[in-house]
Amino acid sequence: MASIKRYEPTRYVIDEDGNRIPHPDKPGKFLTEKTGAVVWRASYYDPEGKQRSKHFSRKVDAQAWLGEMTTAMTTGVWTDPSKSRTTLAKHAEDWLAAHPDWTPSTRARNTGIVKKHVLPRWGNVSVGRITTDAIQKWAGGIDLAPGSVRKIIGVLTSILDRAVLTKHLAVNPAGGVVRPKQQLKRRRYLNAVEVERLADAAERSRDLILVLAYTGLRWGEMAALHVSSVDQSRRRLMIEASVTEVEGVMEWTEPKDHQRRSVPYPSFLDEEIAARMKGRDLDDVLFPAPMGGVLRYGNARRDWFDP
Repeated sequence: MASIKRYEPTRYVIDEDGNRIPHPDKPGKFLTEKTGAVVWRASYYDPEGKQRSKHFSRKVDAQAWLGEMTTAMTTGVWTDPSKSRTTLAKHAEDWLAAHPDWTPSTRARNTGIVKKHVLPRWGNVSVGRITTDAIQKWAGGIDLAPGSVRKIIGVLTSILDRAVLTKHLAVNPAGGVVRPKQQLKRRRYLNAVEVERLADAAERSRDLILVLAYTGLRWGEMAALHVSSVDQSRRRLMIEASVTEVEGVMEWTEPKDHQRRSVPYPSFLDEEIAARMKGRDLDDVLFPAPMGGVLRYGNARRDWFDP
């Protein structure tokens, strides 16, 4: 229930020495007098049943404020004013903890963006004080490729989206931020002759290059293949896992989009895949690293392409 009440503030009566004058009829009390001012107290109960109030010198201002609060609760955009004083650092921590569904690589990427880019600028700022203009200015000063800037803004936007969801904010100030246009590079695809030349240059990894080229597997899916993943009679590879290096640790997850599938491979790879499987246990990695274990993308790129 909302209400507006009028009252006249009082003050202590002070003697010529600046001391309060005791009340003659009420022991322990002091004399008071009206200040001559008029104050309007607007109050309402929030969705949790807690009374909220604010004082105004004009009744029209009290009515306007009470109307705003009532409309906000009716439309579902009301927020607790005290919650908007929570720092973004706390919201970032809660946001990271609220996504157990992330893969290890996604978590590492988002955590890195929060620590390196978001917290240094916004960590100690109350979410209620973050403005669209301030975010726009900050984004414009990030000296990185447009794609990277878009990812950084995206992380901040997601953190503030959760603040809106938890009623710490009425609207997301990052929602109106203009992101830099990402220049999409033209993709370079190898033709069959070029694939063959690359495979020959890879020497002992020739079959690996051909599998990647003619099956369309992602690197992590290829690296996660085991001997048991090969169905020779049907010439198919069973894609049931993916492995990615995250901060030096090989993290095993389900394939992207959590979809297991089988992928055909061409008949001209029959002998080479059979050679990979010969004398191996079913649990062995099909394409191991030179020294054994899972083949790491960073190491392979360094060995194959970097000078």
